[in-house]
Parts: sequence; C-alpha cells; structure tokens
Amino acid sequence: MNYRLTIGLVAALVLVIVIGVIVTTQRGRSTPERAGIPRTFFYQVDDDDMNKVVITHMGTTFRWVTDSERTWRFDDVDGEKVNLERWSGITLLLSGPQYRRKLAEQAPADKLAEWGLTSPRTVITVGLQGIGDFTIRIGDKTPDGISHYTQFRSPGDSSQADSSVYLIDSSWGDVMERLVNEPPYLPTPTPEPTPEEEGTPEATDESAGEATATPEGTPEASDEGDGAAMATPEGTPEATPEEQGTPEASDEGAEGEAAPTPDEAGGAEPEQTPS
Repeated sequence: MNYRLTIGLVAALVLVIVIGVIVTTQRGRSTPERAGIPRTFFYQVDDDDMNKVVITHMGTTFRWVTDSERTWRFDDVDGEKVNLERWSGITLLLSGPQYRRKLAEQAPADKLAEWGLTSPRTVITVGLQGIGDFTIRIGDKTPDGISHYTQFRSPGDSSQADSSVYLIDSSWGDVMERLVNEPPYLPTPTPEPTPEEEGTPEATDESAGEATATPEGTPEASDEGDGAAMATPEGTPEATPEEQGTPEASDEGAEGEAAPTPDEAGGAEPEQTPS
C-alpha cells in the first residue's frame, strides 16, 4: 500500500472541507446585508400590516379599511366590499415603490412650489397596525412625464416631514389617482328576465298570426252567414196560399187591367152610316 498517496488524498479532502466551510460562513454573514431594504426603495413596509388607505386627489377623498376578516371595504368595516379585480395588487404597490433617484436632500420652499409639493395634487395616507400612519405626497410630473415629484412622511409625528424629494415612476402615481377617479366598486349585476317577460314575445307572435290569417276563410264565413240568414228555421210553419196569395192576386189584377175586353174599353162599336 502506498502510504504517501493515501496521505495526499486525505490532505486534499481536508482542504476541500475547510474551503467549503469558509465559503458557507462568508455567505451566511452576507445574507442579512443582501436581504435588507434596497436603497432604491422609496420606503418598504409589510402589506399584511395595512389596515387603512386614504387617498385625496384634487380635493376628492376616498377611504378604505379592513374588517375582522381582512376584507377591504369602503369607508368603514360595514361598508361596501371593494372589487378585487381592481383592488388586487394595490396594497403590494403601497408596500414600497422604488424611486428613480433622490432629487434633493433639503429642497427649498421655492423648489417645492415649483414641483407641486407645496399643495400636492395627491396625498396618500396608509395605516399600519400597531405602528401608525405614514403619508406620501405626490406632486407634478417631470417635464418628460416619466416621474412624479414625491415626498414621504414616516409613521409617528407627521410634523417631522422628510424634506427630501424623490422621483417615482409616474405609472405608480397614476394607479393611485385612478382609485379616486374610478373607484373600485363592485359591478352592478344585470337582472335576469322573468319567465313572463320571456313569454311575452311568443304570445305576441301568436296574436299576430291570428290577426294575419289568410283571407280565404272570409268569403266562406260570409257565404255561410248569408245562408244562415236566408234559411227558414226548423219547425216554423210554411205560409198558406192565402198568406202567399196577396202578391199573386196583385199580379192577376195587373194582368186583367192590362188586357181589358172591347166592351169594357169602349162599349159597342159605332154603326156605319150608309152612303
């Protein structure tokens, strides 16, 4: 057996193990630093801690809160439920947007007015359970329309405002403004037609069919009606010759008067005088 070869293999194995332990230790030490809040985030909170969202845009305010089952509703815990197709993802967006860059650490008052932050067009207040409220102030858009001028006020004393100004992607602010311009109400259900309403057209069609029957039967009905008017009811006694003779007597009288005899017409013929 080659002892030198065996010792060399054992030494190599020990070296590999030591290197693996060192690398693993270094990675473990660096994990918290890499998992921390990235500097590019405007802020970062847990969306499961949110229990209130209030958005005021151009003077119009909407409020949403969670009930005991963590269902988001309008105004209060007994309010109308939100439309999840619209609301889904809103709390995730509010948990921490990223900023493009930090524009100013201590922005002067004239710059705040220029950027629309003295009287911001949109103010968002988010409530965190057990922590408090924080506020996001959204000003005007940048000249290129890509970003909003934005400020952040941390939970606690709102008077301690962060005077720094950040550029946040304009699409983020547009989504928040739409919640006020187009509130996420549940869609109004379309009522189903009742059986009576469904049967009405069929009844109308039948009535129309009866009203538009072919005119072939009309003369027949008329003929039958005429025949019924001319027929003698059963059981009615036939008229006697005397009752029927009045017109006949009139006819005989008319014939007699029309052909009078010579005597009745002018008497005896005049005698001729001999010449």
